[in-house]
Amino acid sequence: MRDSIRRRPAASVGARRRPSAPGGVRRLPAASVGSRRRPSAPGGARRLPAASDGIHRPPKKMNEVFSLFKYTSSSTSPTLRLVNILYRHGDRSPSTTFPTDEHKEDSWPQGWGWLSKVGIEQHFNLGKFLRKRYNGFLNSTYLRNEIKVESSSTDRCLMSAQANLAGLYPPSEEQLWNKNIRWIPIPVLTRSKNEDNMLSFSRSCSKYSQLYAQNLKNHELKPEEVKNKEFYDFIYKMTKLRPEGLRKIWTVADVLFCEKTHNYTLPNWVNDTVFERLQKIRAYSFSLMFETEELAKFKGGPLLKEMISNMNAKKLGTINTKLFMYSGHDTTLAALMHSLKVFNNLSPPYTACLIMELHQKTDGEYFIRLLYKNSTTNLNNYMKEPHLLTIPGCTTNCPYTKFLELTQNSVPVDWARECQLNESKPTSDKTNSETQDPSKFLSVDSGHCMRQTTQPVAAPTPTCSCRC
Repeated sequence: MRDSIRRRPAASVGARRRPSAPGGVRRLPAASVGSRRRPSAPGGARRLPAASDGIHRPPKKMNEVFSLFKYTSSSTSPTLRLVNILYRHGDRSPSTTFPTDEHKEDSWPQGWGWLSKVGIEQHFNLGKFLRKRYNGFLNSTYLRNEIKVESSSTDRCLMSAQANLAGLYPPSEEQLWNKNIRWIPIPVLTRSKNEDNMLSFSRSCSKYSQLYAQNLKNHELKPEEVKNKEFYDFIYKMTKLRPEGLRKIWTVADVLFCEKTHNYTLPNWVNDTVFERLQKIRAYSFSLMFETEELAKFKGGPLLKEMISNMNAKKLGTINTKLFMYSGHDTTLAALMHSLKVFNNLSPPYTACLIMELHQKTDGEYFIRLLYKNSTTNLNNYMKEPHLLTIPGCTTNCPYTKFLELTQNSVPVDWARECQLNESKPTSDKTNSETQDPSKFLSVDSGHCMRQTTQPVAAPTPTCSCRC
């Protein structure tokens, strides 16, 4: 029961009741930020001192958050022609838990896998950063032909995109439809799960599954993995999870990360050493999923191909769009960064943002600039500039033709054919997904994909699955 829950003051705790959509219709989450007042602990729950978790919440009032803020003049280069942006959603609750965890679904304001109020503010701040960076390149107010936004169909990604847009496009006085609400709706596109091979990886790829299974088997023979077996057995014993390799270990690491971030009391068997080791294994899982060029091609390749298509269209003058924005998961970012060979072997944090800019020099030649921003989780330091990345074999201002040459093996020509898909037999159901495609579950972003099943599932190939 909720009265027995021991928790520290959560940074993102709101109403405890989970509202249902009328008539079974799925609600599109609103972009507006709710009340900033922190509610008292329910039913006499014991509050513990807040942990140092990297999330800072300076006090704000509602009208301060949505005020019509002003920006300094843009320092964006006049050579800029187009921007592709991929970001991870903001702070969230865990997507599941393990049997011995005292924090069940009703311990969280909106249940499993939901964007928190902190997550909303993180993306609102990222939107403000993007406004500051691209003010002058982008119109000061929203123009429908200037930006295209696409999101994973997961609620927290849709909500993150809307919160981001609220920060990026504060409405002008002419756009206000209610003087008390400093917000305008901006469309966010998404595609069905059985069609999405770009952001949520919910469309299966049998070739990828085969390659991943072999890669996992190869790693299990390495000395470091042999040493990890004793630690894995310890985790299985303490959580009472069935031994299923890296996938279950990843789940535990993610649950504990969310609970620590939100100041929930961790199990007494989790000390600093156990916690840090789990987080290192969590980061290690991204290498297993995408470390080879072919693995990265099947997951990061479709989005990279679309970004290249966007830039080609801009070069040809067939589009007016200036900004393509994609809202995804940690696995989405890891896959794309592996495709570009710039992954830093660390789990992409909430609101991590990869920026690909297309520039044109005065002589007409085009070049690419690649940037990575991973500092917006700190609500007091979100204006920090992104890191400039260098694609191996090129320079920071990478000539476009060289960029295409370096990435050609990371882009699928015909993804469905190369995946050896049988389109007449859909393979995106949950059972097939869990047993054949790890990338869909190593990202606990799916909201429901990590829920435990009551019936054992036959696993023809070893799997590890997560999406955060």
